[in-house]
Amino acid sequence: FTYDVAGTRAGELDTDLALEPTRHYDVYTSVTSITVDGAGLPSASDLTELDPVGQMHVMQQSIFGALKRALFDVIQFFNGLMRRLRAKRGER
Repeated sequence: FTYDVAGTRAGELDTDLALEPTRHYDVYTSVTSITVDGAGLPSASDLTELDPVGQMHVMQQSIFGALKRALFDVIQFFNGLMRRLRAKRGER
């Protein structure tokens, strides 16, 4: 699945997918930056393993926090990049 995070709040993304709370899930995340010429440049994917509800390990909790912070930083970077590009073009 591919999701646009431009309009998301920091650290949150609602996929509307029904998940079974007793199952394990592997989530691969990556970002695609848009270059000045409009081409997409994807990053390498990063694996996050999700344990069933109530079975999260302390190490995984810190990984989730780091993932949320990284996603927030990526969104902020691209928002700033878009503002700078619009300012160069004289757009609002």
